Amino acid sequence: MSGTEIESKTSTADDRSNIIERLIFDSPRALFIFGSLSLLIFKVGVSPLPAFYKITIVASNPFRNQLSEPLDFYLMWNWLTPYLGWLTKLNSNQEMLIIHILLSFAFIAVVVVALFIRLPDAQARVAMIIFMILPISGSTLYWISYDGPALLLMALAIFVIKNNVALVVVGVLLGLQDFEPTVVGFSALLLALILARGTNQRLHIKISQPLLIIVGAVAGRLFLTVLFHRWGITGNSGRLSWIVANKADLISQLVHGPYLFVWSILGLGWILVATYRLTNFALTRAFIVPLLFLSLMAIITVDKTRVMALVTFPLLCAFWLKDAEFLSGINKKLAGAFALIWLFVPWIWIIKGGCYPSAFNIFNSF
Repeated sequence: MSGTEIESKTSTADDRSNIIERLIFDSPRALFIFGSLSLLIFKVGVSPLPAFYKITIVASNPFRNQLSEPLDFYLMWNWLTPYLGWLTKLNSNQEMLIIHILLSFAFIAVVVVALFIRLPDAQARVAMIIFMILPISGSTLYWISYDGPALLLMALAIFVIKNNVALVVVGVLLGLQDFEPTVVGFSALLLALILARGTNQRLHIKISQPLLIIVGAVAGRLFLTVLFHRWGITGNSGRLSWIVANKADLISQLVHGPYLFVWSILGLGWILVATYRLTNFALTRAFIVPLLFLSLMAIITVDKTRVMALVTFPLLCAFWLKDAEFLSGINKKLAGAFALIWLFVPWIWIIKGGCYPSAFNIFNSF
């Protein structure tokens, strides 16, 4: 191959790279956001949780346990949105689905708007690409469920709300909606903040924020427990009973698919970890230790991508989406490479020890 041919191919590759960079950094902001979200929806798809109708059963009368399967009782603890559906009389299956879809898109909107309000434009666009890469952006659409409302509350607590009383109130609401992921996710963030103290690593979240959310969530769960007792709502112990009943399958999934276990923790987000040195940052115990703590959740859940996306969200917001210094270390070429990888790597959802693609095909996959 002649030197001229090599230079021509190199020039073509550079031109393509420059086109991607211009699309990311030079396109009108509204077009960049619209295009990114459109690609996300096209790539991931939108579909309800296969058992979404059970949420509607709870919404028909949230003051009684009408779930026929004993191990479905854990759905009663996702009580807030079924109660709101009952309260507003918007509790048919279609109405509940529309409500949850709107809340899921509201979560994405809060994150995107917050990024562009709080960060310089170039850094906000890099953060937007990272948000697209993280499983949480697709997970909330892939399975429309009780996670959408919980994530909306989490995003408000992380990006918007600063008042301590309001943070406790949000925590209470999270305790009524999605207690376990809330406590686990914000406990990991709290651990990270504690480990970062006394070091040069600055996380732009006050230590009081996750602490107040956890306190509020515990109060909300205790309040709901008292209400269930007064209403005579009884069942098994919820998610713990499910874990005990399915422990053999969970162990089998880990032993026979360790690579799926690893992917479920961060998904394509692992490329950010792999390129830390390229951003002039080093992995620290403030990030690694909480992430290892969160990884335990992948062992005890069947819908691993969904759960891991949810519980890692507070931690990844602190280290990646809110850290302007980290974002400024990702240059245009690296951002373009991230975008291209995300564009061409298919959506991979880990559940039941298997991989599933876009939600457009999910009902044919089970």
